[in-house]
Amino acid sequence: MPTLREIARTAPFMHHGSIATLEDVIEYYDRGGNRNPGLDPEIRPLHLPSAEKQNLIAFLRSFNGHEAGR
Repeated sequence: MPTLREIARTAPFMHHGSIATLEDVIEYYDRGGNRNPGLDPEIRPLHLPSAEKQNLIAFLRSFNGHEAGR
């Protein structure tokens, strides 16, 4: 099962590596993905306020461990 551990350091994202940053992943899901015939119907726009997006990114970055020597 995939883990969120070190998620901010494992770019690129998505199964095909098409998204470069966590911010872009949040924007992707916030807009409801990219319309295409294979898009899961459960993926819908979230319309998150900017502050919630920033909080979500901070939360995801909190899964990073400490760097050696710190």
